[in-house]
Amino acid sequence: MKHSIQIFALIFLFLAQACQNKGNEDMDQLIKSNSSLEVTKIKNVLHLQEQAWNIGSIDSFMMGYWNDDRLKFISRRGETYGYQKVLSNYKKGYPNKDRMGTLSFEIEDVYFLDSSSTIAQVTGVYHLEREQLSSEQKDSGYFSLIFRKIQSDWKIIIDHTF
Repeated sequence: MKHSIQIFALIFLFLAQACQNKGNEDMDQLIKSNSSLEVTKIKNVLHLQEQAWNIGSIDSFMMGYWNDDRLKFISRRGETYGYQKVLSNYKKGYPNKDRMGTLSFEIEDVYFLDSSSTIAQVTGVYHLEREQLSSEQKDSGYFSLIFRKIQSDWKIIIDHTF
């Protein structure tokens, strides 16, 4: 009888572990699926920014940013804090459609920085083509963005462009 109980206990533990592993696999698949959806949403923010920029709408381009005084923008020129200041700098630096040119992003990586997939880092390359620039003067560089899911929307909270 004692031997039967031990065998039953081993079988039970084996089955419990198998169910747990299956549950973990299902959970891992769910997390990957959810993360994939969130990556798509983040990339969509950047795609909408490209479209807004390319029609000359800085106000629409800025919809990808967190509208808050704590928004941080870092460039070769230094740090800027606050949505209104970043907006003002964009409008000053790109006063018209000709100066804005055509923007495109190459997204290299999207990393989630927390287990709940609500903060992400996006790295990539931007290209800005303008008629007045020769091929040697083509404006391009790298960016590292920190996105945060605020309510149900992904917003850039830190932009490091160089």
